[in-house]
Formats: sequence, C-alpha cells, structure tokens
Amino acid sequence: MKEEPLVVDSSEYLKKSKKLKVLYIILGSTFIILSIVFFILNDNILNYLLAGLYLITGILNLFLALGMPEKYKQYIRIDEIQIVWKFMFSKEKCVQWEHVNSINLKPTLIEFKVDNNSHDLNIGNYGYESVRKIKDKIIDIAKSKNINIV
Repeated sequence: MKEEPLVVDSSEYLKKSKKLKVLYIILGSTFIILSIVFFILNDNILNYLLAGLYLITGILNLFLALGMPEKYKQYIRIDEIQIVWKFMFSKEKCVQWEHVNSINLKPTLIEFKVDNNSHDLNIGNYGYESVRKIKDKIIDIAKSKNINIV
C-alpha cells in the first residue's frame, strides 16, 4: 500500500496566523515609508544607505506577508522513493532512499549518509509540529527500508 507523501511548506505559519500576516504588512509598509523619507532627506551618504536598507527590509516583509514568488518558496517533500527539499535561494536537493546508508537525527538537522557523502537537511526554521511530522515520516520510511537511524 502506497502512503501519501508528506509536503511541508514554509509558508504554513502565515496560513494559521492572520495577526502575523498583518504585522508583516504593517512592518513592510513602515520600512518602505521610512526609506522614502530618508531618500528625501538626502543630505549625506548615510541617509542613502539607511534608505536602501529600509527599502529592502520593507520589501522582504511584504514578501513574507503576501507570499514569496514561486522560485523562492521553501518546501520539504517526503515520499517512499525520495526526499526533496528546497530552501529560499538554493537549488532543489534530492536524496533517493535506495542510496541512503544511515540517517543522523539531530534537533534541527537531519543528516543523510549517502555512499561517501553527507546531505544535511536543516529543519530549524520550521515549527515544532512540522519538525515532528518530518522526523516521524523519515523514521517510518527508514524503518520500512531497513536504514540505520543514529
């Protein structure tokens, strides 16, 4: 019997919390307004630097609130064949279960030993509930495939 794959999306916390979404919108808007003010008060280079910093911070906050573009989305997908993960500015990584020799479970890191290489999955940015689901799914699959868990 084939199990459902586990997919954990990094934006799940925004779906649960409207207050957090509103906070990101307010912060983003405030930083963008501050950047405009610092651009207007352009009497020295420090104001330009602060304006640029505020503008970038404001845009990032709005991205967090309104959703990141697809190419920057973070996710972890675990199924019976492989585990695939992608973090914000990195390329997608994939580990086939058939090549995994052992798994080292740490509080915020999962280390897959594949042949002579090691692949690290950092789960420190996810909430407790998501981390628990990820680890439980990995343990279940590892046991079914007789993979050593350290």
